[in-house]
Amino acid sequence: MQKTLTLLLLLLLSSTLLANPDGDTPTPPKNPPVEIKKSTLPGPRGLVDVVAVATISGSVVTVTFIEPLGDVTLTLSNWSGELDYAVSNTANGSVLMMLPADASGEITITLTDLALNQYVGTFNL
Repeated sequence: MQKTLTLLLLLLLSSTLLANPDGDTPTPPKNPPVEIKKSTLPGPRGLVDVVAVATISGSVVTVTFIEPLGDVTLTLSNWSGELDYAVSNTANGSVLMMLPADASGEITITLTDLALNQYVGTFNL
């Protein structure tokens, strides 16, 4: 799975370079994709499993599932508490969530499967 994500990122980078032949450093996207993952204990053989990727466009957060986990619960939260909540099946492919207009700071996306495993991603507004 990580090889697939690495390949996608390399393709994105190469297409950016081809689109800008002068070699100028392109400005990074305002809201890059957010990986939702579970980290195992640190160590040389520690694995990071990315199970979903979130993209943010204005107040809409689109979570796209890349691992089949069955039914999951998704929560958007920040320092003030829960901002949005959704229940979906990963077979649906993706789910849309909404950020309140006044949301700011570090936003955490928490995905919880039926076995109560939690996967987390964060981004800043």
